[in-house]
Amino acid sequence: MITIKSAKQLYNTITAFNFDKTTEISEWYIQGCKFSLSHGELGHNHPTGGWYCCVAFEVDRKQDAIESIQWVLDEYGNEYTYQVLDFDAYYLEEIGCGFSALEKSGDHFIGTCCFREQTLELEKEGTIKILSVEPLQ
Repeated sequence: MITIKSAKQLYNTITAFNFDKTTEISEWYIQGCKFSLSHGELGHNHPTGGWYCCVAFEVDRKQDAIESIQWVLDEYGNEYTYQVLDFDAYYLEEIGCGFSALEKSGDHFIGTCCFREQTLELEKEGTIKILSVEPLQ
């Protein structure tokens, strides 16, 4: 079993073993993200949006492919731990499936989320404060 820890390593492994040339479907897991590969296309299996292609090996340049994989890892492969600052605004938001239930820690309410865009937007609005960002396992 190969343990893959970076976008570059995933790309290099797929191309070194010619997995990009097979019609067989293979699954790849890295940083909590699931990818599927078949017929020269690597796609991300988004938890709510389904599969979408992020790399077409015959078309994409190596650097572009690695950047596309890295974008998926940045967007969906981290867990953000945050503190709620504005409860009224927080509960008015349509919190999606990537958000945990809040836990009380002293006088604070702490939650986690694995969706970067939504989490950063809530922080920008002053609804939450991000405490840490850790790669998913």
